[in-house]
Amino acid sequence: MKILVLRLHYIGDVLFTGPALRLLRRRLPGARVDLLVQRWTAPVAARLPGADRVLTYEPRGSHRGAAGLLRLVRQLRAERYDAVLDLHGNLKSHFLGRASGAPVRVGFSTGRGGWLLTHRLPYRQDLPIVDLLAGTAQVAAAAVEGGLRPGWQQLPGEPAYAPGERRLEIPLEPEEREAARRRLAEELRPGGPRILLQLGANWPSKRWPVERWAGLARLLLERLEARLILTGGAAEEAAQAELLRLLGLPGGEGAGLPRGDGAAEGGGQDGRILPLAGRTSLLETAALEAESDLVIAPDTGALYLGAAVGARVIGLYGPTDPARLGPLGPGGVALAARPSCWPCWAVDCPLGRNRCLADLDEERVFRVAAELLRRAPAPPGGVAARGETPSAG
Repeated sequence: MKILVLRLHYIGDVLFTGPALRLLRRRLPGARVDLLVQRWTAPVAARLPGADRVLTYEPRGSHRGAAGLLRLVRQLRAERYDAVLDLHGNLKSHFLGRASGAPVRVGFSTGRGGWLLTHRLPYRQDLPIVDLLAGTAQVAAAAVEGGLRPGWQQLPGEPAYAPGERRLEIPLEPEEREAARRRLAEELRPGGPRILLQLGANWPSKRWPVERWAGLARLLLERLEARLILTGGAAEEAAQAELLRLLGLPGGEGAGLPRGDGAAEGGGQDGRILPLAGRTSLLETAALEAESDLVIAPDTGALYLGAAVGARVIGLYGPTDPARLGPLGPGGVALAARPSCWPCWAVDCPLGRNRCLADLDEERVFRVAAELLRRAPAPPGGVAARGETPSAG
């Protein structure tokens, strides 16, 4: 039995697939489960428990254009899949599922390609996304076992999870954890809690203003004597430079902060801030999150990556509803301003003001952070390293 699972987009989307994969693996223990993702998410997808193999879709590379898509179709058809679980839900993924030749194709009746599925399910926006995906996996398992006729269009009331199955999880190698530990020890001087700040997000509407980040950083440094790790992709390097400028650290002029007496490479020249935007891979970021006392991030992949490695996280939500996203894990907190126009789920604010994040002030975020850090501390990285046994949660 061979099953292909399609999830072609962002890091968060891939991580939300984890509970569905574990449910599918438990229901069909003898099946081989392949997961098709975009190449840039593959390092994370390869760590998801429940996937036997990760295949990569490269729309800007070997699968570009009609000829490239045909190349991918030939690859999929050669595998002779028995079923496709389409958790992506657009015309392209529906086409790939049908073109694979699999006789059972379960997915969402969204877009123009729903008719290409054998089992078309509603994309219920009243359900958390992880439950929606896991419920779809449950239907796929029943369809493969022969219990559901083609044309079935109903999701289960709630997925039949095993204990601990609903959480986000990716294991890290012990060497990855050790490298992050060593980097923090070498590049940050001793002090208060280590707090990782993820500065950006793919959607403009999900980006917390850099002035807010600078205000939060100042509070964390002055009131908690925190040590800050700044992360993000290359697109966040400008925001990082502006944040350092606003703090009066190298990179510009600002109001200024009292300078420490230690020194560490890249740590704002005083070892309290480690600016790493554009300098870490996805798994390196995950390891740094696992070794931090707290992660603060907008609704972006790094937030859910932190939850998946057991970090304590605070999510800053703008146009999206945290009730449908996550879970953020034990101790995780979702913050949202919730103006009257919320939630709109728009990539760019249709009103041009982005009030849902602009109105989320740094004092509120700081108070929540301080309260979380006052609680009994959890050991960094609640998810076990690869080869170890994770605790149920």
